[in-house]
Amino acid sequence: MFIETNNEKISLSFNPFISLEVLGSEKFYYVEVREFVDNEPTSRIVESYEVTQDPYSDWGEFDFTCFIEFYFDFEISIYKFVDKHGLQRIFSHRFTENGQPIKFNLHSKDEEDCKIWVERILEYKRIKSCYVNFNSYYKEINDLSDIFLEDEQDYYKTYNIGRFPKTSLDFRSTDERSETAVWLGNWKKIWSYQHPRFWMNLSPKEIIDDILGL
Repeated sequence: MFIETNNEKISLSFNPFISLEVLGSEKFYYVEVREFVDNEPTSRIVESYEVTQDPYSDWGEFDFTCFIEFYFDFEISIYKFVDKHGLQRIFSHRFTENGQPIKFNLHSKDEEDCKIWVERILEYKRIKSCYVNFNSYYKEINDLSDIFLEDEQDYYKTYNIGRFPKTSLDFRSTDERSETAVWLGNWKKIWSYQHPRFWMNLSPKEIIDDILGL
C-alpha cells in the first residue's frame, strides 16, 4: 500500500513480512511495531529502530523490516524528529484483514496436507471477513479462490503455509537466553520467522493454526 503525508511518501507491505519504505526530507525517522497480546489494552514493543537515509539513493529512502511472517496482532507507526518538539508521529496502521485480499501459498505436494490447510484457511476467512487466494499444486484448490490479482504486492498479506527450515540465523537467534529461538522486544520468543514453534511433532492442523493464529 502507498500513503502520502505532507512531506513523506510511504510504501508499506506485509508480503510476506513487514517491509516499509519512507521517502522524505528529514535526517532520520523512527519506526516501531507493537503487538497487542491476548486482547490487552496496551501494546508491547516487538521491533523498533531509527531508519536513516540510504547513502546510495537520490530520493532519501528510509527502510524498515520486521521479518515475522506468521500472524500477530500489531500496529506499525512512523515518527519523525521535529526540531524543538522531539518525535512526532506522522503515520500509524493497525493490521486488519477485514475486507482485504489475502494470498495463501501452500508449500506441500501432499494432498491431505492441503485439504486440511484449505479447511483452516476457510475458517480464517470466516473469522477475518477477508478475500482469499490459493496458490497450490492442485487446480481444484486454486479454483476455490475468491480473487486473483496479477501483482503479488497488490495482496494485503501473503502467508506461506508449510514446513520451513530454520532460516533465522541473525544475531537475535544467538541470544544467550536461548540459542534455539529468536528473541524480539525482550519478551517475544519464537522458533523462527516462519514458525512460532518447531513443527517437527505438530500435525498439519497445528502447523497452520500456529501460522494463522487460530
